[in-house]
Amino acid sequence: MTTRQLGGIYEYWRDGEAIVSGFMVFGKEFDGSYIVGASKEALQRYQIDTLAYRAEVDTACGRNSTRLSLMDGDPPSKLRWASKRVSSYRVVLSCGLAPWVPYAGYCVLRSRCRRYARKSNFTLRWVRKTIRKYKVLRSRVVWYVESDSAPRWIKNVTSKR
Repeated sequence: MTTRQLGGIYEYWRDGEAIVSGFMVFGKEFDGSYIVGASKEALQRYQIDTLAYRAEVDTACGRNSTRLSLMDGDPPSKLRWASKRVSSYRVVLSCGLAPWVPYAGYCVLRSRCRRYARKSNFTLRWVRKTIRKYKVLRSRVVWYVESDSAPRWIKNVTSKR
């Protein structure tokens, strides 16, 4: 994407090591912050959001872009900058049809369930219970993966590089 000018990478360096880096996508109507990563030290020492926003605004201004999107997600740090919420869409890619079909089906089902649970004032009891169980299961999986008792291969597969 960077070679075709559809995206760009920015980095902050300290002592010869990249401590914060991010990837932006460039569109006709806006530039968007796609993903930001940081070292553990940078997460503890710096305001990563501020560094990322500065790089993204500088990039958008340098490209004479009229809009900068912080894209998907709504952490508090993004909401204070947003003048309006913009819906986003997700594309699921795969090398083959066999792994793609079940995962794409899962993504569609999860998206519809979340939308139903969020928009409905009258959510069925079993839906609320299922959502609660899902959140508990997800937090337990995260706890297990980050614990010392998880096998090394699980840590390698789930590590954020």
